[in-house]
Amino acid sequence: MSKKFVCALMSSMSASNVVGSRPHTETGWGMFRGGPYRDGSTLNWGPTHNGTAWRFLLKGRALAAPSVHPDGSMIYVGGHDGFYGVNADGTFGFFTRIASGVVNCAAAVCVKHNVVVVGGQDGVVYGFHARTGVEVWRVQTGKQQNGKPAYIFSSPVLDDRSIAYIGAADGKLYAVAVDPAATPRVHWTFDARGEPIWSSPALSGDQTMVYVGGVDNFVHAVDAVRGTKVWEFEAGGFPDDPDDPDVDSSPAVSRSDGTVYVGSFDNRLHALDGATGRAKWSYETRDDVISSPAVSRDGKHVFVSSLSGGVHCVDASKGSRVWSTNLGQPIYDEAVLDGKGTLYVGADDGKLYALDAASGRTQWVHDVGDKVRG
Repeated sequence: MSKKFVCALMSSMSASNVVGSRPHTETGWGMFRGGPYRDGSTLNWGPTHNGTAWRFLLKGRALAAPSVHPDGSMIYVGGHDGFYGVNADGTFGFFTRIASGVVNCAAAVCVKHNVVVVGGQDGVVYGFHARTGVEVWRVQTGKQQNGKPAYIFSSPVLDDRSIAYIGAADGKLYAVAVDPAATPRVHWTFDARGEPIWSSPALSGDQTMVYVGGVDNFVHAVDAVRGTKVWEFEAGGFPDDPDDPDVDSSPAVSRSDGTVYVGSFDNRLHALDGATGRAKWSYETRDDVISSPAVSRDGKHVFVSSLSGGVHCVDASKGSRVWSTNLGQPIYDEAVLDGKGTLYVGADDGKLYALDAASGRTQWVHDVGDKVRG
């Protein structure tokens, strides 16, 4: 997000629907990348032009992607000073300060238990009341291998059992019960070779597996019930330094065939068989891929951006380029694909771009005023 603002852009329908207009009706954006597939797609239509509906001023820089309550009534966003709930009309909802003050991940909203789950720079996974921001429960993660305090960049994903899966800097993936009355709170932890997990986990279509990347350079598939390894895939690491690997990109799962797409510091987008981890293909992006891919609902196209400023549309069956365009600035932002075929992506030049998903042509540009990340 931009430096101190949460922005809502005008759409062709009511400004109360933050996701966009809707000949199709789909519930909100209740977690990072829209849902457990993490595919960054919605059937709703996004803004058709670049007018600002409202701006909400934060006390500090916004660091994380916003999430939207499934009923569209509230937007949740973290920042340098804590965690905010902003009403859909842009008015103040609540503010919750945490120990370190910093929230670097996107929240996940559990409607069943009226809890929003988020991680803090203090290494704590929090469950807050979704309407008031009052703390309901907390889980303290461990220290890093080097003894430094833990922190959390990974955004939680929720399954249908109200279990939240989230990575931490202690190198573990946590399965946490969201129900305030649940015992035990932590169902299991999975050790990703002791290296930090900055990637945000995704779920398979049947929610039996959790996929997550790690600083250990592996993509891990974990049994969602037992917390045990199903498979792992090793990416290539930095091309100029293979011994310094990283998978910070969050996996995206195709709704059509379960293929797992994930970027890496090896300058590639990888397509993996969701059941076995077998590599189907890899696509060269010419620079590090930190952001997460977006996948079309029909499973035919994957969209990915890189630090070189490139935005790429890739044929999902072949791994070949359909189109690419360069925005001229590094891209850390996560692209979103709407139901009308518009791809939205922000860049470090402080602009949000609306691109035609079929051709890559720019439809409009909105000047946010600072780096767009999240």
